[in-house]
Amino acid sequence: MPVNLGLAGAVQTGYKFAYENGFDCAIQFDGDGQHQAKYINLMAKEIEKGADIVIASRFINSKKNHSLRMMGSRILTSLIKLTTGKLINDPTSGMRMLNRKMIYDYAINMNRKPEPDTLVYQIRHGASIIEIQTEMNERTAGDSMYNGFISSAKYMIKMIVSILFLSY
Repeated sequence: MPVNLGLAGAVQTGYKFAYENGFDCAIQFDGDGQHQAKYINLMAKEIEKGADIVIASRFINSKKNHSLRMMGSRILTSLIKLTTGKLINDPTSGMRMLNRKMIYDYAINMNRKPEPDTLVYQIRHGASIIEIQTEMNERTAGDSMYNGFISSAKYMIKMIVSILFLSY
């Protein structure tokens, strides 16, 4: 019988498949129509150059708007910079590519969620993370799992606490 393991379980299942089948890299790609496959080759080239994780970023050359959601993204970017010295412009991007070493880590370790606090953990443990500028489409399907003030606030509190105190 199928069981819904949530986002982290689904992503980990994909990485386990990639690891067990000997993939050199794997991509995480949201299913809501926002991400464009045309950037996959650029991401793979960065993996070939030695990056451990490549993030498809909306905000390297573009400014974040002034919504509450983007205020949260600014806070996460600032906390990552403060705690690691690394600037990650789009820490919540759902489009990421991992090399073989990171596939193993995400596939085998139960606490590796595709979230900003995991990026902090990876940086603190020597991972090379880069971003490439991308454009994203408007969402064509589904809703964000962080719609609404309460769920967004809970997410931000969880990420702040994890980044500051738990991602070691």
